[in-house]
Amino acid sequence: DKQSMEVILSCRSSDLAENPSALYHDPYLLPEPIKPPSSSSSSIHATPSSKSAPKKRPRVKKRMITHPLFQNITFLEAEELLENAESGEFIFRPSSKGTDHLTLTYKFHDEFVHVDILEEDKPSKNELVLGTKLTIRDKVYDDLNHIEAHYLEPILVYAQEMKDFRKFTTDSEQVISDDLTS
Repeated sequence: DKQSMEVILSCRSSDLAENPSALYHDPYLLPEPIKPPSSSSSSIHATPSSKSAPKKRPRVKKRMITHPLFQNITFLEAEELLENAESGEFIFRPSSKGTDHLTLTYKFHDEFVHVDILEEDKPSKNELVLGTKLTIRDKVYDDLNHIEAHYLEPILVYAQEMKDFRKFTTDSEQVISDDLTS
């Protein structure tokens, strides 16, 4: 079809025996789907249901960063990876905001925290390498180790002190509220 710039190829003998104009066209490739011809072999031409369609996972651009705590994974994969980890475990990963951002994902108690890191001053024209100026909330860091030591470690120390406090509890908000009112 010259208008839609489409070529339909088939090696199946049943397709070759049919009239070429009667061939079924894939409805996902055309702006308006053409109904399949009615025949006894309707299972061949059945369109996939939404249940059998694979779930789309978010995609991130693979980065060329060599750091032991950096992984080219999405936020869902990061949460799966840290699901059984201890509180305070963390990884660096690409951000869905683009190649000038990274994300620090860490486990805080039973929650996951995702911190945006802005990358600036890339050393080469390659946008996939790590920038030399990393910014978190207006504070500038030199590299990922600097972020780990001066941003994340103090947070984790305070979190551990909070959890070690004698009145800290893992009860739900409802249970705490009931205890305070009774």
